Amino acid sequence: MKNFLTSSFLLLLPLFAASQSKWEGGLYLGFTNYGGDLVEPKITLKESNVAFGVLARRQITPLFNARFNFLYGKISGSDKNYDNLIQRDIKFKSPVYEFTLTCEHEILGKKHFVNDTLHRMFSPYVFAGVGMTIISPDTDYNIKEGDGVSNELKDKDAHFNYSNTQFSLPIGLGVKYDLTNNLNIGFEYGIRLVWTDYLDGVSQAGNPNKNDVYFSGGIVLAYRFNKKEHI
Repeated sequence: MKNFLTSSFLLLLPLFAASQSKWEGGLYLGFTNYGGDLVEPKITLKESNVAFGVLARRQITPLFNARFNFLYGKISGSDKNYDNLIQRDIKFKSPVYEFTLTCEHEILGKKHFVNDTLHRMFSPYVFAGVGMTIISPDTDYNIKEGDGVSNELKDKDAHFNYSNTQFSLPIGLGVKYDLTNNLNIGFEYGIRLVWTDYLDGVSQAGNPNKNDVYFSGGIVLAYRFNKKEHI
């Protein structure tokens, strides 16, 4: 996976360098977490997992950017984290491969350069877009000999087919700061809304009326290829 991310970033570099547009390329390092049938009532820090990725960003106007993102992470959950679920005793883990196209709205606008002089500034932004998420949940019902309850719960979900590729809506917020003429750093956090209750492989054994979600937050380090166009 690390080789894939490195290759992807290197393949994008010629496009950025050749373009006279307002391009940035960057790296993402953070975490992923999950909300669904195996957490009660909210997400827990115990189930946070490392995530990393690459991105390409283009300034469309002083207020709006378009951004393509690839993210690799992991989500997990366990009934053992919660006293009122521990008797059910289900757990899961799943890799997450995420491709998103988002629009960033820079609330204050971009005024990084005035008369070729960099004005370093914090720049808060919000983002929303569309995405595709690929999952592969490994769900353990912790079935013991003679445990009819766990067998019944597993059977309920075994009869339902679901796709490992899901449409998603990423929504979130962040803030950036200019370190140099070309380099900026930021932190962002967002939720991914998905149209499935099977991120964890569990639905009928939990709450089939509520879809799962997952979250990601982290540091974004981006390189600006055409510094003087950001005025």
